[in-house]
Amino acid sequence: GRIAHFHLGGDEAGTIGSCPDCRKFVRRHGKAALYLQHVEPILDHLNKKGIRPILWDDMMREWESTHLRRIAAQADLMVWSYESEPFHLVKREMLDRYARAGVRIWAGACFKGDKLSADLPDFDARSENLLSWAREARSRPMEGIIATGWGRFASLMVPSETIETALDLLLLAGMVFWDGALPDDPAAAARA
Repeated sequence: GRIAHFHLGGDEAGTIGSCPDCRKFVRRHGKAALYLQHVEPILDHLNKKGIRPILWDDMMREWESTHLRRIAAQADLMVWSYESEPFHLVKREMLDRYARAGVRIWAGACFKGDKLSADLPDFDARSENLLSWAREARSRPMEGIIATGWGRFASLMVPSETIETALDLLLLAGMVFWDGALPDDPAAAARA
């Protein structure tokens, strides 16, 4: 079938602008311009094929509206926060700023991946995160909502919360995203 969206990621590029040539560029044009210079050829390639790219939004959270409008013409943003109350990190004002710039957004919730080397996800924290994003997705225009599940925090680190220990939360994510609410007994419903 035809591909409508393509996940590029592009998040957590914390060292962008750190090489000597890039530092000069950033001083003249800013980090947003450097990021766009890097990613726009890929966005153009996908757009020419009728595929809408999705980039994770953490690199754009401080961007000026000019740069946000530029990215809005080329890609959707995945707005993510995995805290039980996601809007401590992702401020609703930021979502409003994205909307004013014409950015199409997706919500990125998390069903597992709480701690560096945990055996089990924190059921209550994950449930609250899923529910908070589901409510937000119903209160404003969004392209969709996803449930991420972190396997480890870096390639060479130990696994965290294996998928087998989080299947109940993955099922709960589907229920919450579909219904917009937690079932009466979330743990029992997810395990039924």
